[in-house]
Amino acid sequence: MSDSVRKHRRHHLRAECVVRQGERLLSDTVLDASYDGLRVKTLTPPTIGEPVRVSLRMPGSRVWVEAEGTVTRVIEGRRSGDDGRSFAIRLRRMDGMQRLLLSTVAGLYPEARGGRGESRDYARAVERIDEG
Repeated sequence: MSDSVRKHRRHHLRAECVVRQGERLLSDTVLDASYDGLRVKTLTPPTIGEPVRVSLRMPGSRVWVEAEGTVTRVIEGRRSGDDGRSFAIRLRRMDGMQRLLLSTVAGLYPEARGGRGESRDYARAVERIDEG
């Protein structure tokens, strides 16, 4: 299965975080989370494939979890349904209990909808044009 196929449900989980690449602060706010990834607000634009370190505070607590990840997607925030500029992180290295805690807490929040809608069927669009 490719990295672009989502295996776990995303949930709207607004939380404080610190996402760094070296000394650069890339983000301080989580927008949504799943078992194996995060989408965070952009402070400094990252590069796809860039390794990052993540510290995330569990909402309503003083508990922080730590992870290492990779930037997998950059959202410029220009389309309807986007939450402004953000980027996605695939969590690669994370303590198992912390990952379970993140997944459990995220599951308490509403599921995040796909903001961009379904993919367009261009072949069907061409067929409709030919029919008309």
